Amino acid sequence: MVNCGTITVVPTFDPNAVSASCGVGSTEANPGEQVPVPITVTNDNDAPASYSITVTLNGSAETNLSGTVGGNSQTAEQVDVVFDSPGTFDVELSVDASRA
Repeated sequence: MVNCGTITVVPTFDPNAVSASCGVGSTEANPGEQVPVPITVTNDNDAPASYSITVTLNGSAETNLSGTVGGNSQTAEQVDVVFDSPGTFDVELSVDASRA
């Protein structure tokens, strides 16, 4: 018998199964004060995922962060934002993911 090689079947990967959430609630801060934004990244795939997260304030991109999260697991991140002027700011996240 002749060996033709090896085939490895890997789990399917769904980029939509990688999500990010944050929770600042109704935090109040003074101008110039640093405000921590805790972020949880969840990967519901069997395979590890690489992710890139964009944090937006009132629809404007504030910062980006990236990392890797294992299959069927979560990881914690944090970004710190500073507001120069008074106002109310909506904090939102978007996440892009691929197989790690």
